[in-house]
Amino acid sequence: MQEEVKELRNKTLQSFSGQIIGQLLSGLSIFIIGRTLGAAIYGEYIYVYTFLSFFCIIAKLGMENALIYNVSRADIEETQKQGIMAFVMRQSVLAGVFLIFIGYLFSGWILENLLNGQGYRMLFIVLLPSVLVESVSDLLVSILRANKKILEMTISKYIIVNLIKITTILVLFYVFPIRTDLILVLSQYIGSLASILYCLKATGVNTARIKAAAKNKLAGSKRTEIYQYSIPLIFTQTVMLLNHNIDKFMLGYMLDSKAVGIYTVAIFVSNFSSFALDAVNGIFAPMIAQLYGAGKIEDLDYLYKKATRWVMIVNLAIFSMAVNFPSEIMLLAGKEFDAGGKVLQVLVLGQVVNSGVGSVGYLNSMTGHTKINLLTSIIAMVVNLCLNVLLIPDYGMIGAAAASAVSVALSNLLNFWFAYKKIGVFPYTKRYAGVAAAFAVSTVLTRIFAKNINIFYFYKLIAGGIIFVLIYAICTYFWALEKDEKQMIRNIGK
Repeated sequence: MQEEVKELRNKTLQSFSGQIIGQLLSGLSIFIIGRTLGAAIYGEYIYVYTFLSFFCIIAKLGMENALIYNVSRADIEETQKQGIMAFVMRQSVLAGVFLIFIGYLFSGWILENLLNGQGYRMLFIVLLPSVLVESVSDLLVSILRANKKILEMTISKYIIVNLIKITTILVLFYVFPIRTDLILVLSQYIGSLASILYCLKATGVNTARIKAAAKNKLAGSKRTEIYQYSIPLIFTQTVMLLNHNIDKFMLGYMLDSKAVGIYTVAIFVSNFSSFALDAVNGIFAPMIAQLYGAGKIEDLDYLYKKATRWVMIVNLAIFSMAVNFPSEIMLLAGKEFDAGGKVLQVLVLGQVVNSGVGSVGYLNSMTGHTKINLLTSIIAMVVNLCLNVLLIPDYGMIGAAAASAVSVALSNLLNFWFAYKKIGVFPYTKRYAGVAAAFAVSTVLTRIFAKNINIFYFYKLIAGGIIFVLIYAICTYFWALEKDEKQMIRNIGK
């Protein structure tokens, strides 16, 4: 058991460190976009890109988790794993090409009836091929995850893509006289293609291996098994994507692209609070499949408890900063983004629940209960859609944020309840009282500082962040960590 804990901790730290860098780079790119192109142009790009994200889900055929589920298992031979990877990639490429053709064929109808305007035509046309590029990139990242190459996955997904995007945006904006969303399109393509090349190298794929894998024909029963596992996930992921993006889409449809741009920055900052959960999921997902397959439910429960507490500690830190300094954070993207301060405060509430219940979605899907994720996602999507329709006309971005927060919380609480009932795992221990105490003390003291200091917003944000981190780190160390975790921290300085 200690080996599993050590692996989870070490791999999570790798992913965690990479995601910190990646999220900072993502934030930097968004703030650069905000200060160069503005909220309206960024909002137009996000509006169309969000719509095409549904094409990407269909192109992947729900097979991301199928790759992780099969490739990470010890009871499947290596030659069969190679055949599974080749089969999945072939199906996805064919589906992607077909969807691009359909998109071009019916572009007029889509623009008029779904995107509510022919003004997005050029952006829609040039972004359509990204359906194939993004799908292949995501599947390659899943192969890295399945093989527990967390460092390589993190570099590809969070560092390479963002570094290239930032470089491309700055070069095109300052060296060439480009002031349109073409900058965003080119930066996306170049970043994604670079990620694909890196993933191919990291997985050891070359021409010889591709030819060998192509010859490993899967038995009909195995193909059927993969489809039976994946098809529910197509609907689950589509519903989840709709649930996560319906607010942006409806803001663009009912208001304007500027609102989408401001709202998207607020979403990014709120989602930053859940990057610790993403870091844990990167390694925990294949471990769930392994432990559950081996019948080690007690070990799975033990890891779930530890992982969720780690995630919650990080989430509450970012939640506190977002609550205490919402305007200061949003102003980093430019003056027009200050309107998203209260939106950010509402959105982070949903992310607290998301991180607070841990990896419940993967607990259900990696143990074969994929239909549960579909059910909870459908319920949350319906609630989200109804609330958006009711709240956006009167409350605008804040209404969309409230709808999103409620749906995120509802989906995760339902998944948590099902995981507890079906698998018997439960994350909470007495140690969470220490986590809550550390959060409360540090948040209140930082709040007092924020209310009584009137200085330039950037200096206030930096000073408040330093004060909060110092207080929270000390309180967390003494009240929220277990002995082995404290020892690990003491060993860092040796």
